[in-house]
Parts: sequence; C-alpha cells; structure tokens
Amino acid sequence: MELVGRYFPGKGSVSSARGDEPGLSLGPLTIETITSPSPMRLERTNSGALFAPRSLGSGPGPRLAISLRADNTLEIEPDHLGQADLYYTENARGLAFSTRPELIASHKRLGPDALLGYLIFGHIPSPHTPFEGLSILPGGERFFADRDGVYLSRHAAWARVAADPGFDLVDAVMREVSCALDATPGPVGLLLSAGVDSTGLLSILREATDRRIYTYTVSPDPEGAEARAARELSSYFGTVHRHLEATGELFA
Repeated sequence: MELVGRYFPGKGSVSSARGDEPGLSLGPLTIETITSPSPMRLERTNSGALFAPRSLGSGPGPRLAISLRADNTLEIEPDHLGQADLYYTENARGLAFSTRPELIASHKRLGPDALLGYLIFGHIPSPHTPFEGLSILPGGERFFADRDGVYLSRHAAWARVAADPGFDLVDAVMREVSCALDATPGPVGLLLSAGVDSTGLLSILREATDRRIYTYTVSPDPEGAEARAARELSSYFGTVHRHLEATGELFA
C-alpha cells in the first residue's frame, strides 16, 4: 500500500468532503496519492467522514482506515497486524504522513533522540526513526491529530482485552494469524525465546497451519537455558530450528 496525505487542522471542515481514488479532499485533510490492494471508499458518517478499504479487516495486504471527525480530529487506524507502516512529520501548520518515509522527509539528518535511544537501549525506540523530525506509528497503535498535535493510543481491537472480560484473546490471535497466513504463502518464520509469549504464538501457529515453520533463537550461549528450552519446543512442535549467537558481528 502506498499513501501520501497532508493535514492542516485550521483549514476547512469535514462537510466539504469529496473525491475518491487516487485523490481525496476532506477539508483540512488531503490525500494526494494512494494505491491499495483493496479498493478504497469514501463514506459519510454521523461523526464525520471515513476513507477506508471496502473490505477492511479481511483480504490480502496491509490496510489503513482514515477518518475525519466533525471537530476536525484526524484518526488513522492500521490493520490489526500492523503491516502498513505509517510515517509522519509535523510543523507549525500541520503534518504530512505516508507509508513511505522518502515521500515526506525533506532531509536525512540523524535525530538526537534516535541516537540517544540507540546508545541506551541498543535500538531506536518507536515512535522515533533514525531521521530528525520523522516519526513512525508503533505497531498495534492508532494515530490521532488535532490542533494540539499528535497523540497515539492502543489499537481498538487490543484495547478490548482490558475492557471486556469476555473477550477471547486466543481466538482473536488465531484469527489474526489465519489472516496473515492467507495473505502470505510459503514457509513461516518465528523468533522463539521459549518464553510465554513466543511459545503461545508458536502453539497457535502450529494449530493454524501445516506449513513448514522456521524458528530462531538469539542468545549469547547456545547451551544456555533459553537455547535448550527453544530446541525442546522446536522438537515438540516440529519446526526447523536455528540458534543465532548474539555477538557483535550478528548486529554489525
């Protein structure tokens, strides 16, 4: 999916919404370019306007839903799997966003926050990117913007876990895994730490498919407890397993 949009909260109103692919004008929001594996539609709602794939939540490929509320608040919601990266940059007038950073980044200066994060954590924590002024929407979160700036929240599908005691998390993960498998043919890879999360996901993945599954464990000691547990899990679930020794050369 490829998308470029610009948002100026002080310009116009949602009542002036018009257009369809490849261009769209929603008052303060302009979609300049969009290509999508699922056809997009513009739909008026009681609270504003929605621009989304006709089959949001199903079908192959990454998807984004973009809505503009009556109060000119912008909301962008990615698919549950977070397959569609969303980059954004802000200035005094508004913001630009895109699924491809090079389409909105005006420079490639390294950002001090990114450098500090890398020195402290060994990686660049989201929403930072290596470049100054350019951010990325973290996986599993939604994007909001208004006159006061940008703010993020947990994805609606996963926020229900805390809000609804009857929500079946395993069933929800199974549906997400099945959707990902439908969209991606061939063998499957999984990082396996032998902890609760990766073991649970491997169990669900094995139940969902009979494809060949490749598992990988990264640790400094190939004979350590984590590596040994991962090999046992690999044997139990019938995966092709490889241990990657965590050395400086691995991350060079």
